[in-house]
Amino acid sequence: MDEQATRRAPEGARALGMTELLTSQLPLASLSSMSEILTAPFPRDLQLPGVSEPPASTPSVGGRSFQDVAFADVVVEDEKYMHQGVELTRRTAASIKGISVGGIRHGELRAICKVLAVPGYKNKNKATMAHLIALKKLNEEVYDIMFSPPSKKSRSPNKQVQCPFRLLNILFSDTFAERFSRLGDTSTRQDLDARVSKRTVFWSDVREYFIGTSDEHIGKLQFSHFALDEMDIDPSVVVPHGWKKLASIYADTAKGYKDGLALFTASGNHQPEFYHFCGGQLDVLYLHLHLAHRPSLTGHVQADLPDGAFFDSESKSPAPTPEKPERKTKSSGPSVAEAITEYVRSTTQSDNAVQRLLLMQKRDEREEAKDKRDQMKAEQEMSLLRFQEWTRISDRMRALRRELQHEEDPEIISDLTADIEQLKRKKDAINFI
Repeated sequence: MDEQATRRAPEGARALGMTELLTSQLPLASLSSMSEILTAPFPRDLQLPGVSEPPASTPSVGGRSFQDVAFADVVVEDEKYMHQGVELTRRTAASIKGISVGGIRHGELRAICKVLAVPGYKNKNKATMAHLIALKKLNEEVYDIMFSPPSKKSRSPNKQVQCPFRLLNILFSDTFAERFSRLGDTSTRQDLDARVSKRTVFWSDVREYFIGTSDEHIGKLQFSHFALDEMDIDPSVVVPHGWKKLASIYADTAKGYKDGLALFTASGNHQPEFYHFCGGQLDVLYLHLHLAHRPSLTGHVQADLPDGAFFDSESKSPAPTPEKPERKTKSSGPSVAEAITEYVRSTTQSDNAVQRLLLMQKRDEREEAKDKRDQMKAEQEMSLLRFQEWTRISDRMRALRRELQHEEDPEIISDLTADIEQLKRKKDAINFI
């Protein structure tokens, strides 16, 4: 009997602990057995009642690792709970990395809170820690939306100052000049039967050449003019426009040329320089210089102009008006008819100048109105974004204040108050009026 008690004594001593050992009725065989019992190592796998489990050194337990956990791995859902007989709803973490929070151990959840920098998680139960993780994730999402730069939709690159000049060099080059001159010809049956129009094929080829060519002749200004010499224009700089954008760039330049040519060839204008009628558009002036070098393309560029506007005042002049025979007058001074003619001529010149000025003013007004519309649209979008974030933060603050009214735990009250203050600072940073 004594030997069996001796064999059971160490195991009983380990289970009961030092205090219970001294007060127990376990039979001891000898002092040597007592020494063996007291010096025996404590088993690590034994859980004593009333003693909590030591926290894990790393958030990896049972083969599950949470060291790289992020808020993207947290799924937040609404949770209903009772507080003082009232059913309330709060946000809580339902699962983390695909594992239900109910299946995550307390030590693991504490380690997750530490990795995610969740405030106030110490000495909290699992439900409270899950709630704090959800609040932290919601706050991070609001912060990212408020302070991250607004996303922009992908769009084609904007036109730069050298783009029209590089495009005109290509259109008037030996490679494309002939095809460019036939672009407005009547389509043949073969063209009509083709799935892709010849215009699309032409501009697609122009686009490939615009982006891919390394021809030095294309990459530099081919004409010298005092207005061009003052500007730093480098056609060798390539912007990857699509073929539709290139066609639009040429259409804008051609329209500006037609408007300037109408003023240049108007009756009563005596300015010999086309530059004075292009409204400061240097690409229009450059097109005029190209046409002077290749006059065979003038008809194609001016196709929509009236017949009377096809001549160039620098090289051609309108057909002279037959003069009526002068009548001799008794007076040697100017006649009334001559005075009226001179008055009409001066008035016409003044009217033409006024018309040119009005055209330029209208163009400037249109551009200014477009800039204002774009600016107003951008401001409205930014204001809407700020209002949405301001509303979201306000709703979140109201929800936290409701929870604060029913909370009794001082630490949770402190955490909720800190979260409310943080949201208030973010709300003030928006400066929404």
